[in-house]
Amino acid sequence: MRMLTSLIRLRAPGGPVERGGLVAELAGADLRGQAVEDHPRAQQRGLLGPVVRRRAFDDLNAFGQCFASEQTKDAIRLVSTAPGSVEEARVYKKLFSKEQSCLGDLTGLSVPWQYVRGAVGEGFYARAMPVPPQLALPRDLAPAKVQSVMDAATCYAGKHPDDARTLVEQTKPGTKEQAAAFDAHWSDFEACLPSTMPVGFKFDTLILRYRIAEALWREGWVHSK
Repeated sequence: MRMLTSLIRLRAPGGPVERGGLVAELAGADLRGQAVEDHPRAQQRGLLGPVVRRRAFDDLNAFGQCFASEQTKDAIRLVSTAPGSVEEARVYKKLFSKEQSCLGDLTGLSVPWQYVRGAVGEGFYARAMPVPPQLALPRDLAPAKVQSVMDAATCYAGKHPDDARTLVEQTKPGTKEQAAAFDAHWSDFEACLPSTMPVGFKFDTLILRYRIAEALWREGWVHSK
């Protein structure tokens, strides 16, 4: 049986979730400005070591595109939940406790479960899938209204769609090229953060990249390819 397994346990109801605000706990290590495979904290935790490296990310993104285009109903159900929420965890667990045809020849894929939704969101954008009306996002979200990482990504994608598309289309997840792209435009992203944002707050840029990809899709921006 071909299954998705998780390197991070599902949060129990009431645990820290993204929808609780920007200060809520994010999945994984702080990856800003550094590639996943090179991050020392990730190596120490054993979460993002040799398993979740370049090949695993490629496999994950291929899965995300397949799942978005071939199992669209389930994929919509997943991205209809609030990112990082308990409900997302519940839906994930229900959807991926069964055999997955989109794994192809793989016998399994071990990744932090939070990244699966991200890869599916990016898959919707990459395959230019239609956006259900209930999932459409505004292109003009004001920083003052930003209350989550998804909100911040929505603001950034709406204000800087060309840079956002370059990030998603021309870099791969967890690479040095992705880190360089974030560093080059980090001030533009910071402009989308509310004034109440704690000084020194750090983001998992892999999660952020996936949120930006999902925002591009939900705002109706078209993949350049």
